[in-house]
Amino acid sequence: MNTKLIESLVQIIQSLSLEEKKVLQKKLNLPNYSHEKQSNEKQNSGRKNTSFEPSLEEYIQITRDERIAQQDELLRNCFGDKNN
Repeated sequence: MNTKLIESLVQIIQSLSLEEKKVLQKKLNLPNYSHEKQSNEKQNSGRKNTSFEPSLEEYIQITRDERIAQQDELLRNCFGDKNN
């Protein structure tokens, strides 16, 4: 386990505003694919499949970019800006 990454994530989460924490909480509460949900999906499988907007690859890239920006901000806050 990468403990430094976990520690950085904890620091980032703790530095979030209340509104940002709410958004994070919504993203972390992904749908629980319980038996009931899977049954509903099987029933709806005959329907036309819709794609995610943005696509899964775009969503992953967006999430990575957000994480990198947060890490950069954390490093700037901890160690100052290299350009100054």
